Amino acid sequence: MGIKNYKSGMTFEQFRATDQAARMYVEAAIKSNGNRQKMNVELGNAIASLDIADVEKFDVNEDDFTPKKIIDAIQLALDEDQVLRHMKIVFNIEGGALGIESAPNAVGAKGHKSLATKTVQQTTLVEHDIIPKAIYKLQRLDHNTFLKGGALVEWVLSELPAYVAERIGQAVLAGGVTNEDGTAFTAITPIIGDSLAVEKDLTANYNGEELRGAIISAAAQVKGADKTLWVSPAAYEKLAQAGDQVATAFLLGQYNLGATNIEVTDLVPETAAFVLLNTSQALPAYFLGMTGSGIETLSDFVITENAQYIESRSYVAGKLRKYHGAAYGKVAAE
Repeated sequence: MGIKNYKSGMTFEQFRATDQAARMYVEAAIKSNGNRQKMNVELGNAIASLDIADVEKFDVNEDDFTPKKIIDAIQLALDEDQVLRHMKIVFNIEGGALGIESAPNAVGAKGHKSLATKTVQQTTLVEHDIIPKAIYKLQRLDHNTFLKGGALVEWVLSELPAYVAERIGQAVLAGGVTNEDGTAFTAITPIIGDSLAVEKDLTANYNGEELRGAIISAAAQVKGADKTLWVSPAAYEKLAQAGDQVATAFLLGQYNLGATNIEVTDLVPETAAFVLLNTSQALPAYFLGMTGSGIETLSDFVITENAQYIESRSYVAGKLRKYHGAAYGKVAAE
């Protein structure tokens, strides 16, 4: 079960796993008003008042002290998100470029016969810039709704990172995330509309059987051993209500339409109906990177006379990088 509460004489690492450590971290962040140097002083003073067996071995600061409960909560937000839990995320990325092969090599690999001249094949790579930019949640709490102690810790850990994770997932599947001025957030290129993805046409009034056929056809074209299928709520209803044995098997989880995982989410717009992606952990078709260790929470505390502002954010970049590594539906306009 692990150690949940502070006990005199425990080690620094044991203390970092306690509820008290998480609360101390949040309170120090609030008192420091976003000043990291002041926050380090607050943490040092608070820990000095406790009986920690080996605390003198550590340089107590905001980076080293981040409680395990907070780290675990952020990881949990990623693991429970309907999109990100299926993706391989690359951490600690820096700005750069991806080399993308925008079409399959016509010849492929060849066998070699002794003394024969090897065939030289030309590969043209398209360069795509990877520049991480922030997706964030800046929440304002007025003084009437100030959270304190354990309630504040719980809210910060559960709500903020989950909201940021969901917006990242939206950006990956369909886009639609906007900046403060209303312009599109472009650091993540959505699968829907990407020229590397397979587009499957659906009629305006498609039925479950037609949708099923489009998904199965897409699964045959998308390369990869592990594939994740995201469907919109309305599309899922049509799949389930097709009324035949295949629909029954689908509802019972006995038939997966060529996908390894299936998620029902409103992040897929009804104009697309579905998104299918090669999510193999060994060779994923989509590159998704984050600076640092992922989503930062408690990254900015500002207390004004009438309100408290708390921010959670992640610097991210993403792009489909494999030809026919994904597919999506395109529903005709009525």
